[in-house]
Formats: sequence, C-alpha cells, structure tokens
Amino acid sequence: MKEAIFTRELKEAFEYLYPKAYVYKIPDTPRFPDNTGFRFIPKKPFDMFVLLDVFIAIENKQKKNLSAFAFDDVKDHQLTALIKTKNAGHKAFIIVNYRTDDYNKAFILDVNYFWHLKTVKFADRKSLPINFLLTSCPSINREKINNKTVWDVRLLETLN
Repeated sequence: MKEAIFTRELKEAFEYLYPKAYVYKIPDTPRFPDNTGFRFIPKKPFDMFVLLDVFIAIENKQKKNLSAFAFDDVKDHQLTALIKTKNAGHKAFIIVNYRTDDYNKAFILDVNYFWHLKTVKFADRKSLPINFLLTSCPSINREKINNKTVWDVRLLETLN
C-alpha cells in the first residue's frame, strides 16, 4: 500500500465529511525517468491542505510495519513549512498511517508537538517509539459513516 493511497483516502474523507471544504493534494514533484533526482519544480512543503473555517496543513507518512517512526522521515523542508504554517496561526499536522494486513490506524502529531518530541523528549533517539504513539497520540480510524467507509478526520478540526 502506498502513501499516495492514504493521502487520497484522507482527501476523499474530508470531501465527504465537509462538502463545503476546499481540499487540495499538492502534486508530487516530477523527476527524470532515470531518477537522477533533478527536479522541475521546488520541493512541496507538505502533502495536502484543507480549508474549512481554518487552514489545515497535513504531511502524511505511512509505515508498513509496526516499528518506530523515524524522525528523519519528515524532511527538513516539510518540517519548516509546517512550523511556519502553525506559527502563522493555522493548524499543521503530521499524520502517520500504520498499515499492515491486519492493522490500519493513523496517528496525529501536531507539528509543534512533533518538534518537541524530536528535540527534547526523545532527543537521544532517532525515532519515535510505536508504544509512545499508541499510548500518547490521538488517532483516527477508517469507519463507516453514513454508509461510506472513510477516515474519521473530524478530530483534526478540534485539535490545536
């Protein structure tokens, strides 16, 4: 399962649960076929944003096993863009989807909280333990809502 599928699912969930919202998935940067890394456009700041009564910036990550989440999975330019968005008075989240054959849950990390975890609480580590996510972070699930199975993204509207 690709991260792009999770991003599409989140986009569809916002559009379904908030029909008046504007939801935009920022396109991935094209590369040369030989994957040399040359880019045609600047790196994207985060994966998507949602305009409700508030602006919500979201960077999605996906893990295919129940291991720790590496802090470096969030690139410096993504972290910078999310922090600037949050400092401008908007919402900014990193959503980590753990998806295996028998497990599918997404954990929500406010960008300032992620920064605190990376630089203070777990500064001596390179990753965020899965047990910490399970016990200390809000999460969302795919649920049947009005006869459609979607991620229940309504929690994001209530978080700071």
